[in-house]
Amino acid sequence: MSLTFDIKNSQDLFKVLLENYEKYKEDELSVRKALNCVTVGWHLTEWACWHEKKWEEKTNRQVLGDFRKTLYDNCPELKVMHDICTGYKHYKITSPKSNISDSDLHEGTFGKTFGPTFNKSRLVIVSIGGDKQDFSIVIEKVVDFWTDYFQKFPEK
Repeated sequence: MSLTFDIKNSQDLFKVLLENYEKYKEDELSVRKALNCVTVGWHLTEWACWHEKKWEEKTNRQVLGDFRKTLYDNCPELKVMHDICTGYKHYKITSPKSNISDSDLHEGTFGKTFGPTFNKSRLVIVSIGGDKQDFSIVIEKVVDFWTDYFQKFPEK
């Protein structure tokens, strides 16, 4: 039985992330496409835990938490995925994992063909200290992490 149509395992969900990421790259100002990447990028942490067979009982949340901590060591951007995904679902975040305070659509004066040093429109992640990071860089690191992960631990 599957409640996710034809997505049966973590490798299938990873393919969804890759598809969503390609669509996002075609339109990097699309909040909807960005949120699709965030949602799958975050939920892969749970699917990968099942994939690793480290979470045998649904009630054993500690195993999932410990597993996620090992992922954070290799990809701290997953904490950002957690916070954005949780904010998207619940509006308020009661247990943030990252140091972000906001995400925003920065309206720049230059188009997307200009380089990163120009004031171009982009999605940004804002830290508590006020530093801004391009969402495109954050999500690229997440996709690269999951790509490496599934090369090291292919579905059996």
